[in-house]
Amino acid sequence: MKKIFLLLAFAFTALMANAWNKVCDEAAVILASQHLTPEAKNVVDKYLGYKYNDDVQYLYALEKTNIATHSKEIHYLHLDKKLKPKKCKEGDAYAAINDALKVVKAHESQLPEKVTAALRTIINLMCDMHCLSNIRIDKIPHSKYDFEYLRIVAEYGKKKDSTAKARWSKTWSGFNYPSGFSAAYRAYDMKLCLDNRYAEFTKGTLADWATDNGKIAAHYLEICKPDVTVSYMDYMMREDVSYDMLIKASCRLAALLNENLK
Repeated sequence: MKKIFLLLAFAFTALMANAWNKVCDEAAVILASQHLTPEAKNVVDKYLGYKYNDDVQYLYALEKTNIATHSKEIHYLHLDKKLKPKKCKEGDAYAAINDALKVVKAHESQLPEKVTAALRTIINLMCDMHCLSNIRIDKIPHSKYDFEYLRIVAEYGKKKDSTAKARWSKTWSGFNYPSGFSAAYRAYDMKLCLDNRYAEFTKGTLADWATDNGKIAAHYLEICKPDVTVSYMDYMMREDVSYDMLIKASCRLAALLNENLK
């Protein structure tokens, strides 16, 4: 449960991947930076500078300038029926992160601008692959598109409930939008919510994290299907799940950089 503030806002258009907005991504990077080893921090500082949360949506920025060479599928995480990462013809977040890690590992023999791009790609996509509406699962066809369902909007216990149309993407990106919260302020709240769970959240490999994310997405996709009615309480409980996913993205980003920048 959150200790101080409301859930962070998510405001990315459905025309792209439904990832967190720039301030949320910045907060994730700020928290991640607090868990970097000295060795990893030195390398990241060298290629991104001390304010390396400035360009957290690097890939989206490329798309807006129409010079991106990648498919939009790069923002999504594709999983097979066993919730294992699968090869996607057009690429995806898991594959792109692994490709970028090869550059980062060999940073001393790479062009600086190539290492900078690789680090920014990892940051962008680690956040993307933890947003549950970005996960595509073979055994769940409706995970592959943004669908509508009904949710009860009246509070539990009222005599007359009403329903409203909702979208799957907005389940994870449409909660309260607390204006005026800086990235640093949100990172502070995330740190309090993290408490002593860093080791728990970072256990395993990138593939393990992809499967973990898939299990959580699959659970809610089984409850939430096109045209299904979701209860008020069930919908609102997902707020904490979303917040934990953002914190996991932050912790795992740090762990990934620590492992590959020894």
